Parts: sequence; structure tokens; C-alpha cells
Amino acid sequence: MGENVQRRVNEMLDEARKLGILVCDSDVAPFRRLIKEQFKPKQELLDKLVTTFLLGRAVPYTIEQVVEQAQKMVDPYADGRRRRPTVAESLDRGDCSLENIPTRN
Repeated sequence: MGENVQRRVNEMLDEARKLGILVCDSDVAPFRRLIKEQFKPKQELLDKLVTTFLLGRAVPYTIEQVVEQAQKMVDPYADGRRRRPTVAESLDRGDCSLENIPTRN
């Protein structure tokens, strides 16, 4: 896992602690695995999102092609001038699902 991804995972863990999603240390490992899995590119996500823009037509490229192009792009957050959205901001936008996140009652 790259340094930036690892940093982002740690930021998300910190944010989850602040939100009360992670209450004890035993919750961290499953949550970390879930976050890392969410960072992996998936063909079904590409198909779902791009099909909307293509008005139902088939997606003309694979996730591998998207990853290859993305690796050639500059990270807009790398220079530190733009702040990455927090977990809370992502939740407000509906970008994240809490269905599989372990919690303690």
C-alpha cells in the first residue's frame, strides 16, 4: 500500500474514532481492512457510475485501463494546498456506507 493511501486510512481511522464508530482497539483491525478494501478499484463501481453518464450504454473500458490512466495523473491533494474530505463529510454526501463497520453498544 502506498504512503498516501496509508495516510488516508489513518485519517479515516482517526475520524471514525472522533465520530464514535470505533470505541475500542479491537474494532480497529476489522475497520482498517474494510477501509483498505474500499480503496481498491472495482469494475462494478466503474460500470455503475459511468453507465449513468453514458445513458445506459456499455462502459467502453476496463477498471485496469482506468487505473493505468489514474496512475499517470497528478494527485491534487499531494501538494497540501487542497484538504481531503473527512469521513464525516463523506458520510454527509452519502459516499460511505456504515453497514459493515463493527460497533460496540
